[in-house]
Amino acid sequence: MEPDERLTLTIGLRMESAEAEDLDRSARRLLSEIDDSRLAEARLETAGPAPEGTRSGVLAAVGKVAAEVAVAAVPGLIELLAGWGKSQTRHPVKISISRADGVAVEFDPADISLDEMDAFVGKLMARVGEDGGPGPA
Repeated sequence: MEPDERLTLTIGLRMESAEAEDLDRSARRLLSEIDDSRLAEARLETAGPAPEGTRSGVLAAVGKVAAEVAVAAVPGLIELLAGWGKSQTRHPVKISISRADGVAVEFDPADISLDEMDAFVGKLMARVGEDGGPGPA
């Protein structure tokens, strides 16, 4: 992929023993961190139209952030996510990152090594082959 190509990634949070409100608050804090970093254009992921009678036109997907990121910024985004995840001491978090074509990684920020981060970056930046699977980078 070219460094200026853009990827749309879905970042999901999984927190053991956390209420939906905690997960939503954490996703909003993560969204703020991503926005402040300027590594990606991010927004809360939506789960479709909101139920009839509600004020909002869309229903937020709890614990999910959508991010559009330049390929060159993917390593920095993974580092930001790992650092943010390590700071979540009240409810330890696992982070998943997926592309629209199904390529996905999941990690525990407390246990991720630099080699694992590099592998995740490579997987997320791999070209999509004609068969829909990852192709050569």
